[in-house]
Amino acid sequence: MRPQPDRDPSLRSSPAQWQGRPTALRLALGGHLRRLREASGITREAAGYAIHASSSKISRLELGRVASKERDVAVLLTHYGVTDAEERETLLTLARQANAPGWWREYGDVLPNWFKTYLGLEQAASVIRAYEPQLVPGLLQTEDYARALMLLRHLHVSHGEIERRVALRMARQAFLSQPGAPDLWVALDEAALRRPMGDQKAQRAQLLHLIEMAQRPNITLQIVPFHAGAHAAAGGPFTILRFSEPDLPDIVYLERVTNALYLDKKRDTVDYLAIMDNLCIQAESPIGTLNFLHRTINESCPTPTDPTATVVAALAELHVRPDDRVLIMLPDGPGFAEAFAGAIQQGAVPLPVNPQLPAHDIVAVAAEAGARLVLISADRLAALAYLQAEPPVLIDGQH
Repeated sequence: MRPQPDRDPSLRSSPAQWQGRPTALRLALGGHLRRLREASGITREAAGYAIHASSSKISRLELGRVASKERDVAVLLTHYGVTDAEERETLLTLARQANAPGWWREYGDVLPNWFKTYLGLEQAASVIRAYEPQLVPGLLQTEDYARALMLLRHLHVSHGEIERRVALRMARQAFLSQPGAPDLWVALDEAALRRPMGDQKAQRAQLLHLIEMAQRPNITLQIVPFHAGAHAAAGGPFTILRFSEPDLPDIVYLERVTNALYLDKKRDTVDYLAIMDNLCIQAESPIGTLNFLHRTINESCPTPTDPTATVVAALAELHVRPDDRVLIMLPDGPGFAEAFAGAIQQGAVPLPVNPQLPAHDIVAVAAEAGARLVLISADRLAALAYLQAEPPVLIDGQH
């Protein structure tokens, strides 16, 4: 009888630690099976023969790339001389849990198969390092940023599908705040900050979100500024996944528009790790990055002005009387609502009008309504100026 290998002490914590993360469980199981096989002196070819499979199937199983049937694991354990009942049950439990579907199964209608593989690896990783030259990484995107991006990438899909894709992206981010979350280390090119995605409000919210995320203990963010000059990562974005399971190789993930490439050969991963290390040397420090983000917000996304106080003050200054009729020409949204409320506060009668009404029609509508005042957004001022419009025009609180 073949001597039984020493039991792997890490078996005691793996199932509980990774419950609900099937790819992580496959990685753990594969690592245990590989160590048992090597300790028993059995080749991959012989192990494959025992379960009527090829040596490459055993290799993929040991690397966590494929799910394993419980009966195959039981045969391999017997073949490797594992007779301890507790150890066998632990590994068979791992096999059962590893075959459970991932949380992303419910998004299968909008999720390509090649990305399902990445989601499993991402949530199994202990360290995720990523470089992005043009876009904020998916793990750090706000909902509005993600939606604007989806609308650009998927031009011929329904509104419902866009929202499904956005929901998937938001669900994907949840694991970053869960117990045992991986360390996320991102090098983000300045171009990603300067390239607007959505309107200014969405861009500002995205930058503020980056500041918030960068202050989490498991997240490191470094901006690669333009003045850092050229660097070796100019070829495009990439992600490096590292796993806590002993002896599992790093994986470099290269995403394309319709597919992805996974590199796990050491000659490839070493090069990408060196590029990432150099990038982080060229980049702003984590503290410098926070300062950089604050400066970027002040430069490109100044704080939106709150028109409430200025609208109310201007209405008072113009001696708006109760029952005065006020034409509201501000775009629908906060500015409209606040101007509307300001007019009511002064006792006036607000008259909402389509803000895209042609300039000539504005004057006619105001005259027909008997309005004493027109509240209008600043971008319409030029169109009205040459008309010498009456009644007086209040532009975002400045008349």
